[in-house]
Parts: sequence; C-alpha cells; structure tokens
Amino acid sequence: MTRIREKKHSENPSPTLQPRGWGTPRLCTLAETIEVVRSLRARCQQIQTASTRPPAAPAGSFSSDFSLPGDILAEAIQYSDASGHVGIIVNNLQHQTASADSTTSCDFSGLPAGVITITDYGFRPDNYLRICHMQSGDIQLTHGQKRYAVVKRFFGQ
Repeated sequence: MTRIREKKHSENPSPTLQPRGWGTPRLCTLAETIEVVRSLRARCQQIQTASTRPPAAPAGSFSSDFSLPGDILAEAIQYSDASGHVGIIVNNLQHQTASADSTTSCDFSGLPAGVITITDYGFRPDNYLRICHMQSGDIQLTHGQKRYAVVKRFFGQ
C-alpha cells in the first residue's frame, strides 16, 4: 500500500504564488488569500469605474455590462409626457430587458402601444437605428443604446 505524505504548513511557512495547472493542489497562507482577494476586488472596481455610462448617472448606478437578472435599467429621455424609459433585466447574457414598448404599434402591427415586450433595450450599439413606419409618417428610433443606459441593483429585506 502506498502512503501519500501530506505537506504540512510548517514545512513551508510562506509559500509563494506560482502558476500551476488546473486542479493542481497547493497550500496557501491566509496572507496570500487576502492578497489575491484584494487584487481581484481592485481590478473589478477599476473595470466598473472605467465602464461607460452617462455623465449625469446617479450614484450607485453602473453600465448594462455589469447587469444581472432583476436589475433595473433606465434611460433619461425627454418626452412631452415622460422623462425616460425603464425596464427590468431578464437575461443579461442574451441582452434582454422587459419593458412597456411604445413602438409595438410600429409597422402596422395592430398591437397597441405599451405592450410589455422583451427586447435588447439598454444593450444596443451606438449606431442603432430603427425606422418605425406609421400612418402619420416614418419615425427614426435610436433609444436603448448601451452608452445611455444605466443600471441600478436593489436588495430586499
């Protein structure tokens, strides 16, 4: 019977971080673990800070790049009867937002405006343009671009 000798912490009190293959077991000190967590947290904060979002975005909001299902996505838009658009992220990996869609009556669909739809609103590229054909004439739609959308995450009690 072969006996496997386990490495004891006292044999190497301060192991160094060395790249190893996946699944290779190794001993870490508490200090190393803390160092790794701090470096990852700092990297995540840098990424989030560097993400694009509107200059007047409220505190605590972030880009749709960091959204999760259930997050609230909003875009400030000046309408005659409203000041923006809001939706709920339903699938961040497939860029899907559920919201009341005022464009459901476009292209003579027969649907009333305001039907709840799941679209890519808040994830669209900067060059997004959709032509809405209405009886009163064509309308150019450019809303829902990622650069104008902000996301906020709320936690229940």
